[in-house]
Amino acid sequence: MGAPDLLEHLRAVGLTITADGGRLTVTPRDLLTEDLRSTIRENKAALLAALAPAPVSRPAQLNRSFSREADPDLDHGERWTGLELDPQDLTHARLIAMGLDDPEAATLAEWMTLRTDGELVTCYECRHFRARPRTCGNRKAADMPRELGTELAIKGKRCPGFAPDPAGFVRP
Repeated sequence: MGAPDLLEHLRAVGLTITADGGRLTVTPRDLLTEDLRSTIRENKAALLAALAPAPVSRPAQLNRSFSREADPDLDHGERWTGLELDPQDLTHARLIAMGLDDPEAATLAEWMTLRTDGELVTCYECRHFRARPRTCGNRKAADMPRELGTELAIKGKRCPGFAPDPAGFVRP
């Protein structure tokens, strides 16, 4: 039995297996029999390899063309390393780290990076906002309740108590 078949079998019996570095974690422990333990030990290297994230394939160097008429300070044909990060992706990742669900984070990240009205802000961009639980530390100046629901925290608004988060979100 190869690693993919073993992983499928473990999932079929209700087990979850994850890799953390060179270590495997199997849960729930009460479903783990001695036979399964020994099979996992025997196939540890193959399981670790099967659970490892797939490498990201990127070109070694990319060319980006700029028009000198548009911006004469930019070097035409400047080399990219392939590691440049998209502001929307960075914002999306930070919102997920702050506890938003993926669909909400994706929608809000898109709005934050594409907005045209610079006066509208969200609670997630403010240094007074605490994501867990969603509370406003400057609620009197902001004229907000202490505890904020997700809908209010992600809504674009003009807030008199807003102060940019020093860690900041990436803006275009």
